[in-house]
Amino acid sequence: MLTLKAVIKAIMENVNDPKTLEKARKSPRFFTRKRKMDFSQLVYFLMNTINTSTQTALNRFFKNILKESTHMSQQALSKARSHFDHSPFEGMFRQIVSMRYGFGKKVRKWQGYQVMAVDGSAINLPNLPELLQTFGGSGRNADSPTAQASILLDVPNDFVIDACLERYGTSERKMALGHMDALMEYCPRGKKLLIFDRGYASLELILSLLERHFSFVMRVRAKWNTNVDNADSGALVTLSDGTVIRVIKLTLPSGETETLITNLRRVKESEFMPLYFMRWPIETKYDIVKNKLALENFSGVSKNAIFQDFWVCALLANIVSVAKDEAGILVDRAREGKNNLHQHVPNTSDLVASLKDEFVSACLDSSPQKRNSRITRVVDEISRSVIPIRPGRSVPRTLPRKSKFHFNAKSST
Repeated sequence: MLTLKAVIKAIMENVNDPKTLEKARKSPRFFTRKRKMDFSQLVYFLMNTINTSTQTALNRFFKNILKESTHMSQQALSKARSHFDHSPFEGMFRQIVSMRYGFGKKVRKWQGYQVMAVDGSAINLPNLPELLQTFGGSGRNADSPTAQASILLDVPNDFVIDACLERYGTSERKMALGHMDALMEYCPRGKKLLIFDRGYASLELILSLLERHFSFVMRVRAKWNTNVDNADSGALVTLSDGTVIRVIKLTLPSGETETLITNLRRVKESEFMPLYFMRWPIETKYDIVKNKLALENFSGVSKNAIFQDFWVCALLANIVSVAKDEAGILVDRAREGKNNLHQHVPNTSDLVASLKDEFVSACLDSSPQKRNSRITRVVDEISRSVIPIRPGRSVPRTLPRKSKFHFNAKSST
């Protein structure tokens, strides 16, 4: 199992590797002189700005983590971070993914399949003309700066295998194809099953999945294909190029009919409803990224800062999963033999709060003993804040809310 200690060790090695700075900095002269923050401290600071104003985060970082009385302005931070790109954070994200799925690493599966969910989400950006020009806009007049994100989530293992951020309106199918390439790189062995929501179904995507020997389940809209609309549940339908798919029609509690297409032939029809709803954790993963890690509360307003913050959140999302898995073992041990009505898991909100400052402080601690002691204490703290899992609960969908961070004005707390 991947542990928090192993993750911290890998991150420290990555940040301290001269090649990381060499690749990231935009000029050889950057980070050659002593500044209020050196490159490694700047990287760690950006990994620690969660749901606070940038200036408040700077003050806390110097006082609580670096134990210094130095003052650094938000403008100085903006200039310093403009001297390097987002590659350190993307590199650490991909390194942690590689560690999680390295040869011999155990993963949870469904009937022998690694189950992946793919989904996209609009990301609200600071209301600036240059970001509107770079990323495009949403809204009635397409004048609200917005980017398009997409992630590939290993559902049973709660781990983001790939992520990307593109211009708003970029085809989600195109982004999904990129995810499949990443999946082949990090998980080249074993059977794969990908679950897609409405909007992804296309002959091109289906052929790409079949070419890679992936299994799939896709929800399709009415009128996507006349033969699919007219088919009975369980029937085989031939598409225009001769590809044969299986049609599954589910009756929801609301009485509506939901249509799925798949290349799974041996799975019972009764298993498709719980199988399709296995994709729900990708919705909660976006909740973690957007709300608990406050992605849309950007710490900068340049294109470079947007990509830095995006990859920081992708990295932190997986660090949260590692910590949750590790603490979950302690939770199971503590409740072993008890007559618990429900399974209990660490509370994600409390987990994020526990990692705040402590994770970065551990990365900056030069003493391996103190570092390990700090992480052990954090994992133990996480394991003591749990919530029950209640199977069968349904949460009604609500209309999208307006941007949580109005004009990206950060709170001062």
